[in-house]
Amino acid sequence: AVARGIGGSGRSGQSGRSGQSEGSGKLSTSSSQNTLYAELSANAALTLATVAGYLLDRQVLSLAAAFEQEGGFTERLHRVRTRQRQRERGAGGPVPD
Repeated sequence: AVARGIGGSGRSGQSGRSGQSEGSGKLSTSSSQNTLYAELSANAALTLATVAGYLLDRQVLSLAAAFEQEGGFTERLHRVRTRQRQRERGAGGPVPD
C-alpha cells in the first residue's frame, strides 16, 4: 500500500500500478511481482527507520541518565585529574625532570 502511494497514484491517467490499464481488472504476473517487491521494500525501509528511531531514543535516554549521575565531560575530567593528583601525592609525588 505504501509503495503504491509513492509510485505516483495521484498522477492523471495512471492507476499507481504499472502494467494495469484503466479498464483492466487483472495485473500481469511481472507487474504484480514488481508491485509486491516495491511494497516489501517500502515496508522494510519503514520498519528499519522505526527501529532506528527507537534505538536512538533509548540512547538519548541512557546518555541523559549518565549525565545526571556522572556529570558532563568537564566534571568527569576534573574528577579523574583530581584522583590522579591525589595518587601522585600519596606515592611521593611526581618525579621531577
